[in-house]
Amino acid sequence: MTLYSSIWNGDDWATRGGLDKINWAFAPFTASYSNFNLDACPWNQPSAAPACVSNSRLFWWDQPRRWTLSASERRDYTNIRKRYIVYDYCKDFARYPTPLPYCSVRPW
Repeated sequence: MTLYSSIWNGDDWATRGGLDKINWAFAPFTASYSNFNLDACPWNQPSAAPACVSNSRLFWWDQPRRWTLSASERRDYTNIRKRYIVYDYCKDFARYPTPLPYCSVRPW
């Protein structure tokens, strides 16, 4: 498996139409990955558990408790989005008149 990352210039659309300026003085932006390991499986039915769910404590993210957010986690999630999200392509109906499929999946 190969992991590829890219950084693109979204000055004209991901910055509230250019209102938020990107400080390119810190470019080039680089990232590196080492010992990257991915444990995943397809999940095509948001109303049902993935077929590859593990009962092992080693894979804590596969446990039912982690399939949703608690009330306090939901509050935190909502507050963080309100304070820090500048652009959300799921809400950019001018650019995406037909919302992307995963935009309709609730975060909890």
